[in-house]
Amino acid sequence: MNRQLAVEPLEDRRLLSMGPPLLAASLPYPPASTIIYEEHFENGPGGYTPDNSGGTMQGLWHYSLGRRGDGLPGHTPNHNWYYGLFETARGFGRYDVAPFDHQGTLTSPVLPSIPFRGKTTLFFNYFLETRGEPDRDFAEVRIVINGVQSTILSRADNGLRETNGQWLPASYKLDAFAGKTFQLQFFFNTADPPRFDPEGWYVDDVVIVNEPDPISGYKWDDQDHDGVWDSGEPGLNGWTIYLDRNGNNKWDQDQGEESFVTRNDGQHDGAYWFADLPAGKYTVREVLKEGWKQSYPAESVTPPFEHVVTIDPSAGVRVNGGWEKTEPPNFGNFEPDISGYKWDDRIADGVWDADGADNVAGTPDDEEGLNGWIIYIDQ
Repeated sequence: MNRQLAVEPLEDRRLLSMGPPLLAASLPYPPASTIIYEEHFENGPGGYTPDNSGGTMQGLWHYSLGRRGDGLPGHTPNHNWYYGLFETARGFGRYDVAPFDHQGTLTSPVLPSIPFRGKTTLFFNYFLETRGEPDRDFAEVRIVINGVQSTILSRADNGLRETNGQWLPASYKLDAFAGKTFQLQFFFNTADPPRFDPEGWYVDDVVIVNEPDPISGYKWDDQDHDGVWDSGEPGLNGWTIYLDRNGNNKWDQDQGEESFVTRNDGQHDGAYWFADLPAGKYTVREVLKEGWKQSYPAESVTPPFEHVVTIDPSAGVRVNGGWEKTEPPNFGNFEPDISGYKWDDRIADGVWDADGADNVAGTPDDEEGLNGWIIYIDQ
C-alpha cells in the first residue's frame, strides 16, 4: 500500500517528528512510501507481549481501551497499550510510585526485515506523562536483534518528550539495521521515587514505512527468453547497472558515471538502487556480460536496451521496478545455448579487430558486427 503524503526531510536517525499531533492515517510518511508493517491494535493486541517483572512490585503494561473517547487528534480509537492503572475512555489513569518501584517491557512480535533499498522509518503515536526528574520514570524504545537490545529513543535524552496532555508522533530511521529481522520493545521503569501519580505511557499506531530510492529495480534471468518476468524466474547478482550520463551507450567509469552491482536487498536477488539523485532525466543501462543476451528492454524498443526515466524525489516522483514485474527500470537477460557474432573482417585475416586502437596511426580499423545475416544449425 503506497501513500502519497507530505513530510519534512528526514535527516538524522534520532527523533524526527515532534510537531503538532497527527492522526495515524496522516502520520508524516515520506512521499511515495510503502508501508511494510502496520499495527493499530484495533483487532487485538497485535502479538505484543508484556513482561511486568523486574521491579519490586508488578509492572503495569496492558492492552487497553483507555483514552478511546478523549477527543484528541493523533491516535486511532479504540485500543492501545498502556502503562498505568484505572484509565477511562477520557484518560485520567495513573501509576502508583510508592512505596515500591515497578517496571515493565512491552515486546512486539518479530517484524519484517529492514530493506537495504531506500530509507526505512519507524513511526508511532504516544501519550506520555511522568514526573519531571530525569533520574526516574525511564521510558525507552529499543530494537532487539538476536537478543541484543539497542535503545533508539528515550525520555532521558529527550528522544521521548512529555506530550503535555496531547498525543504526539515519534519516528526513528532504521537504516542502520538493514537486512535484519528484529523486535521492538517499549520499556518503562519508575525507579524508586516519592509518591506522585502521573498518568503514564500510552503507545498506539506502530507503523514502519520504506521511502524508495529515486531509481531502483531488479535484474532477472529470463529463462524462457520471452522478455517477460515470469513467476519463479530468479534475480541475478553481480551485474553492473549504470547511469549513462553522456548517452554513448557504454559505462564510462573513468568519467564518474554512477553504477551499482546487483545484489540481494534483504528480500530478493538481483536488486540495484541509486540514492540521493536530484530531479531530472536519466538513462539507465546495463553492462552486458559475455555470452548473455538482453531480452528486456529489448532491441526493438526505442531507444533500444535502455530505460529513460524522469524523477523528482522531492515531489515523490520515483521510478522503482517491482519484483517479478516487467516494468522499468528492470532488466531481463538470458544465456542462449549457442551464441556468437557476425563481423566484417575488413582485412581478411580471420581476427576480429575491435580493440579501439588504430594499427596504423590515423587509420581507423575497428571491424564492426554485421546485421541481417542468417545463421543456422545444419543437423
